[in-house]
Amino acid sequence: MLGLIMKREITALLKTRSNQIGFVVMLVLIIGAGIVGNIFNTPDDESASAPKSGYVIGIEESAKSAAPFIQEVAPNATIEALTDGEASHWLTDAYTAAQETDSDSDFLAISGASTAPVIHFPTSGSMRSHAADAVRQGLTLWVASADGTRFSSDDAHAALETVNNIDTNVLDLTDSSNLIGTNPFGYFSSLASLVLLTMVMMGGLATIAMGVVEEKSSRVVELILSSVKPRTLLLGKILGIGVVILGQFAAYIAAAIISLKIANVSLPMMSLSWTVLWTMIWGVVGFFIFSLLAGSLASTVSRQEDLAPITGTLSMLTFIPVYTAMFLVPALPDATVTKVLSYIPLISSFMMPTRQAFDLTSPLEQVVALAIAVASIPLLAMFAGKIYHNSILHSGKRLSIKQAWKQQ
Repeated sequence: MLGLIMKREITALLKTRSNQIGFVVMLVLIIGAGIVGNIFNTPDDESASAPKSGYVIGIEESAKSAAPFIQEVAPNATIEALTDGEASHWLTDAYTAAQETDSDSDFLAISGASTAPVIHFPTSGSMRSHAADAVRQGLTLWVASADGTRFSSDDAHAALETVNNIDTNVLDLTDSSNLIGTNPFGYFSSLASLVLLTMVMMGGLATIAMGVVEEKSSRVVELILSSVKPRTLLLGKILGIGVVILGQFAAYIAAAIISLKIANVSLPMMSLSWTVLWTMIWGVVGFFIFSLLAGSLASTVSRQEDLAPITGTLSMLTFIPVYTAMFLVPALPDATVTKVLSYIPLISSFMMPTRQAFDLTSPLEQVVALAIAVASIPLLAMFAGKIYHNSILHSGKRLSIKQAWKQQ
């Protein structure tokens, strides 16, 4: 019966004209944004021939043999020779001067021998720049060929391990302590994640809530419950609607990536890939949490007119963690309150993807928070199942949560 209920919900939602139109319009808007971006991102002849600002990399005497490798990876980079111990001082002066002249060049510095190189960054946001990627690639080649002999695949692997564990020195020269200013890529990535997650949560809870009340008001639910248990009906509705909404969610993410390609926007793909992955995972977990709440609370009313307070409450439960993640994480990225809230179900579905976008979490932290959220679903399902079971056949005045819990 569960499969039949899921099929019924999937078919009904896919045939809904408003859902079809909304899905197509959203895809058109996302792809259209990429086309518009391509038009404005295409340089004219004059700008194409103009010199482009690139990377300015200071290299201390101890690491000067890395210069040819970095130049090979980034031919447009400007290499500055530094004396040993000068990296931080040079980087501070160069970055400050660039800020005063509104230069868009990227500044980095390198020190140390090939056995233990150090990369100096002016800000935490510059750690995810294209200049940083180019320097890491150049250092990989330098480390692998440090002994002057032709290196094997094992040597290359060892070099990659060295560079992946490379020491970094972040000077944090920006005037702002807010990550919105120091890490704009992370900020816009987090905004995109929050928008998509909000669409999933709001779409799921609204669809499920209206479906439950519609069945109650038309008495259809009485016929359905003659052959299926209430908890099975609720689970089937959530799974069926979830297949459609989460499928659309994945389509929006794919369309956004295609749109970026169309717009010729070059992004750090490794960081973006992790952000996309965790956004999708948290979207699934968050959908089930909010859908269970929506289905159970909606069953306490019998008419569409009485549904507004329920959807209003659920919307508030959605937007509180959204705005918390949007403003708290950039403002207080390392605060205890930020870290604690990231492990609380309902809130973690928004906090953890946002922190991932800013590269503030490790895979272990994500897994622990995810395990806590997943563990909360069976407990929430027990609560939602009992409320739904006791309320679904009730008609008339809206039941309070206390009445729905005690009613037999």
